[in-house]
Amino acid sequence: MNLKKPELFVVSGISLGLTSQVHRELKILLPERFPDRTFAFVGNPFRGWPHPLLWNEEERKKHSCTRLLDCWSPLCEMICKKVSPALDQGHVVVTQRLGFDAVLYATARMPSEARDEEHAGAIQ
Repeated sequence: MNLKKPELFVVSGISLGLTSQVHRELKILLPERFPDRTFAFVGNPFRGWPHPLLWNEEERKKHSCTRLLDCWSPLCEMICKKVSPALDQGHVVVTQRLGFDAVLYATARMPSEARDEEHAGAIQ
């Protein structure tokens, strides 16, 4: 079997509405533009998670490291169950909000002073 080189593309950003729109458009445009490639559109590991501006009081009080660790489970599940198998089959994998978005989500509403203190503590 002659497989094409697998590739991974991530539609990233904190605005779910914009990333969803781009993801939907790519689902139509990419197969039309590259008919010789197979695509796997694997979705969003954070589907259903509230936007940081909609966090409840309990979520706002979480430390950013705790929030980041909360992100690892859905990321790992998606990578192990959807992304890796599709890449192994030579597909071009397109996903929404995978990877760096976990950091964006975890640190979204940290006050700048808290971010600076955490950063300074990490360096020392």
